[in-house]
Amino acid sequence: MSSDLQGGNSRNPAEAGQGLRKMMLTSSPEKLGIKLFEAFPKIYGVLMDWPTGHGNVASVISLCDGNASLYTNGTFGVIGGIGNENVRKCAVEFVTMAEGNYAEALSTSDYSYPKPDRIKFYFCGYEGLRVVESDLNLVSSGNHQLSNLFNHAQHMIGLFRQIYSARQK
Repeated sequence: MSSDLQGGNSRNPAEAGQGLRKMMLTSSPEKLGIKLFEAFPKIYGVLMDWPTGHGNVASVISLCDGNASLYTNGTFGVIGGIGNENVRKCAVEFVTMAEGNYAEALSTSDYSYPKPDRIKFYFCGYEGLRVVESDLNLVSSGNHQLSNLFNHAQHMIGLFRQIYSARQK
């Protein structure tokens, strides 16, 4: 698993995560190496944008093949979660759960980050990108139809933290 994003093709490390996020939102499934899976008839990936305060946003990305990453609009990110069995399993579960929210999502070509009091879930579908957005406090309270997705993404962030902490020792 690769650890920090150190800029990738960008000279500015903060732009690396933002660029990878945009690539995820704009790439076709074929470009990402994804083929139609019977278990995932509508979407092949999900991206949650979670405002973490002070203008920072964490983006949790999962693909139906187990690829997973954590990007920020700052200088931190973890890519290559598919290399860890727990993250890979969690990523597949995240996409499976997101399939259940597909009907509520709207077609979009807007890739903007959410406002500080909002949370966005982007569903990368075989027929295009969809988004569902809601109040961050309501979703994080556990009393919203998107709360299970949010909690699952939080679990994945915890797995990434464990991996990153272990690599720093």
